[in-house]
Amino acid sequence: MKSKSHEIIDMLSLLGQITISMLVPIFICTFGAIWLGRRWDISWLAVVGFFIGALAGFRSVYVIIKKYIRNSNDQGTKKNE
Repeated sequence: MKSKSHEIIDMLSLLGQITISMLVPIFICTFGAIWLGRRWDISWLAVVGFFIGALAGFRSVYVIIKKYIRNSNDQGTKKNE
């Protein structure tokens, strides 16, 4: 059985992982699109890069939360046995 401090640490680490998984794709895609836009003289490409990065970030967050819920449900069924 986990103590309250372990649960808080787990939640904070999950929050950090979600934050990083959301921000990194947005920054990479946006700055990559800005670079390509300057290279090819297409100014609106940064907006497209932002949205592609946001979609990739949302997918990553979805996968992380889905895995967390599955693991917490598995641990809950083990406690009841």
